[in-house]
Amino acid sequence: MPKPVRRIVGVLSNQVEGHTSAISLLAERFGPVTRVTERYPWDFSPKYTAEFGSGIQRSFIVFSDLQNAENLAHWKLATNAVEGEASDNSGNRTVNLDPGYVDGCNLVLASTKNYANRVYLRDGVYADLTLYFDGRSFRPFKHTLPDYRTRSAIRFFNSVRGEYLAQLRAGGPPCCRQKEALGVLLPERAAHTSSSDGWLDSLNVGTRLSDNGVVPKVSACLLAGPGVSSRPAGFDPDTGARRCPL
Repeated sequence: MPKPVRRIVGVLSNQVEGHTSAISLLAERFGPVTRVTERYPWDFSPKYTAEFGSGIQRSFIVFSDLQNAENLAHWKLATNAVEGEASDNSGNRTVNLDPGYVDGCNLVLASTKNYANRVYLRDGVYADLTLYFDGRSFRPFKHTLPDYRTRSAIRFFNSVRGEYLAQLRAGGPPCCRQKEALGVLLPERAAHTSSSDGWLDSLNVGTRLSDNGVVPKVSACLLAGPGVSSRPAGFDPDTGARRCPL
């Protein structure tokens, strides 16, 4: 039986009122909010400028309750409804909402647009595998959106993953209570940098990272291939493929 996941929503808006309204409406649907990052400048693409104008900012919302990943399409339909409810008096959107989830292995987002890396779920919704966990950190794919590739964004999702795993251990079966190392420094190659790369360091969101950027090392999912003579836990003994135990 798959383990439950930690639900997140990415928010884009150039209006404080729209952002605040979206958080309130999402909490009504998705339950208690455990973290909301401060808004930071989003300048990765002109895609939303025509709709929202200048001054677009990004934030992330993390919800407390663990959920079933199979409901991802339903979450996207719910956030689409919230976008409509948060529209201005002319019916124009004031926010763009991207729901998804973090588990021990991946960050997965929901989208209504098809692409090479997306898998169709239902009702016009696709699953986008955005980040994967490898050894000590989430890492991006070639197709990962720019604002999810930054070192600061990956630091944030690493911290969400750590909190998620702690929640699993606190309420899950003994197999979830795996040993942890004290911590490891995030590798510099964890992600590409950008003009907004420093935003996380100024957030007051309780990231639980130490001053030197240490993040918990929890149940690492590693990569290997056939012919590797010594494989740590997490490898399939027959094929040598990566296997996430979470």
